[in-house]
Amino acid sequence: MKKIDIASAIKKAVPGVAIRTDVPFRDITTIGVGKTLPVLVEPGKVSELAAILAYLEDNGIAHFTLGLGSNLIGCDDAAGIVGIRLSMKEFGKVRITGQTVTCGAMAALPAVCRKLAGAGLGGITPLCGIPGTLGGAVVMNAGANGVSIGDRVDHVKAVGSDGKIVRIDHDDVLWDYRETSLPRDVIVTEVVLKLAKSTPEKENEILGVELLKRAEKQPTGRTSGCVWRNVSDIEPAGKLIDQCSLGGCHYGPLEISGMHANFMVNRGEASEADFIKLCVMTRRAVAEKYGFYLRLENHFVDPLTPERIYAETPAPWVNVLCGGTSSEREVSLRSGAAVSRALRNAGFNVLATDIKQPVVTDAMRSADVVYPVLHGGFGEDGTIQKAMEQEHIRFCCSGSRASAIIMDKLETKEYAKLAGLPTPRYRRIVKGGDTSCSELGFPRVVKVPGEGSTVGIVKVNNQSQWRQALKDEFKMSDELLVGELVEGGE
Repeated sequence: MKKIDIASAIKKAVPGVAIRTDVPFRDITTIGVGKTLPVLVEPGKVSELAAILAYLEDNGIAHFTLGLGSNLIGCDDAAGIVGIRLSMKEFGKVRITGQTVTCGAMAALPAVCRKLAGAGLGGITPLCGIPGTLGGAVVMNAGANGVSIGDRVDHVKAVGSDGKIVRIDHDDVLWDYRETSLPRDVIVTEVVLKLAKSTPEKENEILGVELLKRAEKQPTGRTSGCVWRNVSDIEPAGKLIDQCSLGGCHYGPLEISGMHANFMVNRGEASEADFIKLCVMTRRAVAEKYGFYLRLENHFVDPLTPERIYAETPAPWVNVLCGGTSSEREVSLRSGAAVSRALRNAGFNVLATDIKQPVVTDAMRSADVVYPVLHGGFGEDGTIQKAMEQEHIRFCCSGSRASAIIMDKLETKEYAKLAGLPTPRYRRIVKGGDTSCSELGFPRVVKVPGEGSTVGIVKVNNQSQWRQALKDEFKMSDELLVGELVEGGE
């Protein structure tokens, strides 16, 4: 459907709604990248938005939502795409009731922070330097200085692609780093925050410090904010890009800021193609130097653009193995989730598998590398490692022989002695044998040699405790490791 037909059809379906055509992206985004948006619809009330979304859904017309355009990259060919921007007048209102704040989705986050600071309400003031709207901030779980807006959201109201109005409570959303599980086919219309009681003096001081700090380290000019997500707190994207000597590099009128390398500055009439080429160059350089595959923080009018950028430097697939069947299964599941999250932050493609048998699976064969995060049992004693070695599968961490040695604490002690490494005095005892260990004295430590973490480890202070420890420990293993106690942290 041509733009004039789309605009006319929307006007007919939703009489009175504000519609603009042929809107330059430089007028509706802060960075100004891209050419022209054919149709921009600006509903002034929820009923209009619901009717628009229902019409677009019924007619298969692609659309996207924009607020102040501070995190949005336009495109060079937006034919057939409708932009939806809520009316600032109706959706920009802020209402304070005690410590509860109700904000329209188009309310600007910096203005809201200033208003709440003046009212003596704390909790989101450190976010005052983030440009954009409340709705956009919530959808991406905007954060700064260890504070994320999702921490303060009570609930949101939204309109789905079918035109239905929904309420989504805080606990129904997964709030992650710069993303949430909010459905992508809904448009947030209202955000309700629960804030902490503070004082205007305290909050205004935080606000002033944050704004000054941002002014000192962020470039002026037309930008889209941070282009890339940080890998971690100690490996921010800007630092990685800067250490690749990319600050000041440009493609056409688009330049990587020499002041903060996670910003791109549009010095003229930059196209989406310019932006893509600079992104591809940046991501490849960081991947080649550091092995991290940066992920985009910016959003795009064309939803396929990120994948086009990623495809130029494909990230490896990692199969994370966790779970297992040992007594440490729950620890492994938690560790596996943490490792998977860290790998995803570093840009890797990750498939986490709860593995219950020491066999090679199709997922392990198809992965570029397998990352075992298994505690105890076949995951740590070399069994699964040997199976992967036999099929020539690449995997992280120790091989099968080293794993078997390390898992057996008694064998580890023997190898330490052979290598001349200092190790606390110890003794191997077996069920039915001599268990006196008088030469070790008290306190002493008894350990099941084939378990990991602190499973099967007991500190013994006297003879009575020793007798009970032996009774309990021999239920788990026919041989035990007894060692002298070394005071200190784990």
